[in-house]
Amino acid sequence: MRAPTVGRKLYSTVMFVLVSVLGGVLVAGLAVPTAGVGAELAKVGATALQSLPREIETLINAKHENLISVFDIFRSNHRLFIFMGFAANGDISGYMKKHGGINETKLVCKWFLQASRGLAFLHNQLGTCHRDIKPDNILLDANWVAMLSDFGFAKIVVDEEKQRIELSSTFCGTRPYEAPQVLECKPYNGLKADIWSMGVTLFVMLHDTLPFPYKDLKEMLRLIGQWPKSVTDKMRRKVAGEAINLQLAMLNPTEKDRASVNDLVDNEWLKHNAQQQ
Repeated sequence: MRAPTVGRKLYSTVMFVLVSVLGGVLVAGLAVPTAGVGAELAKVGATALQSLPREIETLINAKHENLISVFDIFRSNHRLFIFMGFAANGDISGYMKKHGGINETKLVCKWFLQASRGLAFLHNQLGTCHRDIKPDNILLDANWVAMLSDFGFAKIVVDEEKQRIELSSTFCGTRPYEAPQVLECKPYNGLKADIWSMGVTLFVMLHDTLPFPYKDLKEMLRLIGQWPKSVTDKMRRKVAGEAINLQLAMLNPTEKDRASVNDLVDNEWLKHNAQQQ
């Protein structure tokens, strides 16, 4: 019997599975195509298949309250199947569509800080970048705790032996959330690209709009080049100066000057508001 579909993403289908182990574990099966979906994604799929054993071990061992649990990953018929924990309350994108945005700044901070802590574990403990962060990939469990999910494009980029970060040259993700280096198809620091995606995500959660138009790539890059004014001009919600500075730090187009994940989890504005929620 075919598992019921509970959601669809840009590159994948989410199915619900009930695994009866010690009373039952709710599992979501994510099917990611690796062929027949265009040259760019086919390249991503080929890269994913080559590095699959290392990524499988890393992600299955990634145990953190703000990372969705990954139980298994395997490949079959040109697809990656990722079996992960089921999030009863959907994702942040779905929440925003249902409620017309996130009205409480404190709730934005709570969920964003939780997702940032999950990302900090991914970056700092596992040396891994996500490469497709967006509101659709931040899930909400039965207790409304935010968890980073969908690791189909994740890649280990920290070379501990050489003590350096390996630049990525696979240009994946979702265009509105992609860093300028990815958009320009230049080798990029995957950790810093994640921070850009987090910056766009926070902007969307706060202002219910994207910071840059994305349908015209040339225009998108032109506006990114007008940072910081192009960012502040699009802000709709009145927030403290610390919040403005945080968004600008994450959306700094100069990769080396962009914020780090530690800047997010240590941010006093985020922590103060999250505690009040």
